[in-house]
Amino acid sequence: MRFKGIGPTLQLLVEKDNVIDQENVDPIALEKMSSSVYLDDHDIYIVWMSVLYYYIFHKIPDSISRHWYTSLVTAGRPTMTKPLFTINWSDIVAESPLSRQEQFGVTNLLLSMVRFFGKKARGNDTKRPLLMGAWQTLLDFLAHTKCYKVAGTLTLLRKGLDIKALLPEMYDTAAYLEMQVNGKPDAIQRLQRYTASLSDMPHKLILAYRSAHMLALSESSPHDELCKAARLIGLPMEDIYDMSGMPSNEAGNVQVDFVRRLYLNALGMDPTPPAPAKPAFQKGGMASCFKSAVFGWINLIFLTQISLWLYPNPVLQSTLLQQLRTAREMAIEAVQADEAKLLLVKYTKHYV
Repeated sequence: MRFKGIGPTLQLLVEKDNVIDQENVDPIALEKMSSSVYLDDHDIYIVWMSVLYYYIFHKIPDSISRHWYTSLVTAGRPTMTKPLFTINWSDIVAESPLSRQEQFGVTNLLLSMVRFFGKKARGNDTKRPLLMGAWQTLLDFLAHTKCYKVAGTLTLLRKGLDIKALLPEMYDTAAYLEMQVNGKPDAIQRLQRYTASLSDMPHKLILAYRSAHMLALSESSPHDELCKAARLIGLPMEDIYDMSGMPSNEAGNVQVDFVRRLYLNALGMDPTPPAPAKPAFQKGGMASCFKSAVFGWINLIFLTQISLWLYPNPVLQSTLLQQLRTAREMAIEAVQADEAKLLLVKYTKHYV
């Protein structure tokens, strides 16, 4: 592609050099690529994202060239693995708005990738980074086009909210766009509804954190906001515990402590539950699943930070800080993926 351009590259990939429709929405069937070219799914992502980049800039991405050249200089031979990348459309649109034909071309290329990797990611979480890379690039692009912008992208996103392979990131993105269109309260309410609709506990925990994080808390946040964040983080616990005895919204600090103790018990840090656990949690595999979910631990750490803001007493502060250290140690041991361990280390470095 660097030396012969996009036409011969498309001819090699799909045996057609004019496959990118610039007048209508017509995605390319990436699964029907030429049998003479063998590419794994990682390669397919890199190749088609590079085709997209070349389609706009008429050159291959600098990151690909730089990565290849650096490996050649340092190791004496070029690396065969290439890092995933996305495209920042804000810079592109600021320099030169895309023509109508280019907008159709970009949309078709990205829809092709989303459709292809959406099928690959069904029941195979290892393919989700490829899907999310294509999906985020598409959403970012649509948000910068005249016919969609933020509101139009949000409308399109809502219509695609049943794509299981894109959960929970799709809900998170929808809430972010909702906040830009209708404000923070509507976005948080929508995230609450999304959280309640999910059956997957790790996904529930992620969205509960995101809804609370939208409040942008700090030590100077109003007391009501801190308590509201605790309630939002407590939503997934309704699947685990009988919440009929949960303190009322007016209970303030007591409610924050109650939710924090729910997490402490569910994660095995406190043997005494503040509410009766449901049979499915006690007898099923939900307990081990909860302990291995990175956002279960992150939510506990977030709740502990809220308690540190609420309680200035030095003795309580010391106890809560020790609890943070213990939670981080147990969390790093409990979660499996290296990416999850790295996330925990980065998240807790400001707290512990």
